[in-house]
Amino acid sequence: MRDTRLHLDQPLEAGVALALDAAATHYLRAVLRARAGHRLRVFNARDGEWRARLTGLERHAGTLEVEDRLRPATPEPGPTLLFAPLKKGHLDWLLEKATELGVARLQPVRCRHGVVEGAKPERLEQRIVEAVEQSERLSVPALLPEADLAAAVEAQPDGVVMADEAGGAALLPTLAAHPAAALLVGPEGGFSAEERAALRRTANVFPVSLGPTILRAETAALMLLACHRAGMTETAPR
Repeated sequence: MRDTRLHLDQPLEAGVALALDAAATHYLRAVLRARAGHRLRVFNARDGEWRARLTGLERHAGTLEVEDRLRPATPEPGPTLLFAPLKKGHLDWLLEKATELGVARLQPVRCRHGVVEGAKPERLEQRIVEAVEQSERLSVPALLPEADLAAAVEAQPDGVVMADEAGGAALLPTLAAHPAAALLVGPEGGFSAEERAALRRTANVFPVSLGPTILRAETAALMLLACHRAGMTETAPR
């Protein structure tokens, strides 16, 4: 059986016995076919990652014992991504890949051309946790409540790098000049003329071009995140 990672938002320390919630119990029992005695890794951003052993796994309840720490908690800084909600399949893919690329905060924003169908935050948060478990991260990106576009932009203390299909400055130099800025992509139908004009009038918004082709919203978001991550990797101390 493959090595299993499980995010637990409970205090982790050697010798502690923990009860598993229904979702974790179902995953281990029904999906992984685990049994009592199975060893796995448990983690959170506060306590780091630990080896643990299942001590019981019934139909609706499970328990485990934390054994020894594998790695301590370490900072995992990342950008804020402002994005217009997408249809279910595209949104799930965006959240998964953004998590893998190190996003720290996910801020849905209301745009005129955005998708209006609501997605349950609990389902989206579970998707994010699954991506964290798969990608070896310790921290779970924060999924913030949906906000008005203008209000969300105004709330960013270090400005916003805006992907604009109408064109803008070169991407890489702009990210290098504003490494702490949030990243913004519009909805599938693009920003409305009024939204674009308002954003471009805002002093702390830095429009950038993503090239000559029109990208899907989720592709544009991942391009921003990948370029941001590459820039941070190059400047990180060795």
